[in-house]
This record gives sequence, C-alpha cells and structure tokens, in this order.
Amino acid sequence: MMKYKDLQFLNNPSQLEIRSSNLISTLPLLSKGSAVNCVTDMPTKVKAVGRVYGDEGEEWCSRMKHYLPDRKSGWLFTPSAPPMKAFLEAFTFRRESTTDEICYTAEFIEDCNGKSFEAKEGFTFARQGENAFDIAYRCSVGVDGLEELNGFPDPFGFSENDRVRIR
Repeated sequence: MMKYKDLQFLNNPSQLEIRSSNLISTLPLLSKGSAVNCVTDMPTKVKAVGRVYGDEGEEWCSRMKHYLPDRKSGWLFTPSAPPMKAFLEAFTFRRESTTDEICYTAEFIEDCNGKSFEAKEGFTFARQGENAFDIAYRCSVGVDGLEELNGFPDPFGFSENDRVRIR
C-alpha cells in the first residue's frame, strides 16, 4: 500500500508513473564524434492518479494537501519503486457530486539531499541492482563498515529495498 510520511493511501492509485533520468552532457570533439558523459542523476519523479470516495476520501485529500506548505521531505513508499525521501510537489483533486467520487493527482519529487538524511538517520534502502560498493559511494561510507553492520557475507548480497545500516 502506498504511503507518504504518516499518511497511508486509502487504496493504491489506479495509475503510477515513476520517472528516473540522468543529466547527460554531449560535447563535440575536434576529431570525430562527440564525448557523452553522465553529469548527475536527476531527482526521481512520482505521479500518482487515483480515486477515493465519500467523507473518508475528502478527509484524506484534506490531510494530503496540508503537506504542500510543509516544505519538509518525508518517506514515500510505493508499490513500484524503492522507498525514497520525497517532497509533495503538487496535489489536485475534484469531487464528482453525482458519484461521491474524488479524483486526485499527487506528484512527488525525490529529495536529493538524501546523503545528509541517511547520515543523520543511519540507514538507507538498497536500490535495484546496487551492491555494497554502490551504496557506500552513494552514502559516503566505507564498504567494510557496511558489511560489518549488516552481516552480508559478500559485497553483492544486497537486494532491492533491503534496509541497510550505514553507521
């Protein structure tokens, strides 16, 4: 079930779009071709579209829209992506009076200050395809410490969404 901060979604959205991308730099070379480099990861964006119903749905929408001026990121759990710290970037909803249905769209953007958060909290979640070397680099910690803290027998023993202690 999807959750943002302390607010559980009443049901999973009917549509969930997750967009991850990189900032790519392309420079022409004097000889032939061009040099292409990945400059940085761009923040992941999550767009959830769904429906809730009745007074319970209206109360849920009211609670969700109060996160907009909060200006603090929180944990976002979705059925299709690893947990991430994210900001609620936009939230819209409209009520259909004839069906008591409320259609909503919630848009989230990843908090790219995650390294400082992870250092403060002392843990992170392994991302798809990551190994201990990737996690250590992303969190600015040593590989040996990760293996010691987490009891993984080898640096490739991490699975997606594993909670990984970093201190």
